[in-house]
Amino acid sequence: MFLLCMIILYILTIHTPIWWHSLIDQVRQLPIIGSDTPEDSWADNIDDELVDDGPIQDLPEGASCVADDNCVTGFCDGICKRILGTGERCGSKNDDECAGSLRCALDERDGKYICCNNVATISGFKYCHGIANDKKCFSDGVFDAMCSSGFCDGTCKPKKKEGETCPSQKNRECSNNSCYRSTRYGDYMCCKNINFCGWLDKGCQLFYYYCADYGSKLG
Repeated sequence: MFLLCMIILYILTIHTPIWWHSLIDQVRQLPIIGSDTPEDSWADNIDDELVDDGPIQDLPEGASCVADDNCVTGFCDGICKRILGTGERCGSKNDDECAGSLRCALDERDGKYICCNNVATISGFKYCHGIANDKKCFSDGVFDAMCSSGFCDGTCKPKKKEGETCPSQKNRECSNNSCYRSTRYGDYMCCKNINFCGWLDKGCQLFYYYCADYGSKLG
């Protein structure tokens, strides 16, 4: 009797998993009632039915999240964050953090990221156009548009009017696009009317242009 019990126990221990897997294989072939795809089976979908209750939605600001549609604010960066307006800092560098058509870009060279309207990519970085005066910018005249004033000389600076000094000695510093000497060796000034210093002119340095309306008139 004892021997018979041991034989039965051995058979159950060794062969039961085979019977079980065979049964599961047969169950997998049974179609799901109401399924749109005939090949779907109860065994293939049981985990989805028991575990997947759909995406988590309507999480409040500050809650942990994995996707934008988890949040009532509509923006997820590890946690739900509120959508930002013009000029607000967007530390994620993600345009989705900014409201509407606003984008997330640098407010100045080596600056911080803020939400702004007009954005250009320069040297691989996004920059807001319309940077305020005294903010850092690229000195090349090509990038004057970065500044609200339309003039960049290392920092955004206001353009000068007729008769004002233009120490950068660059025409684009002047609103009339005309920066020239007002004295023999310098003192650059914004001036529309100019004269050229030629061989016969005195009181000026040869081959330079001078403001005609300031200092000694030439020619």
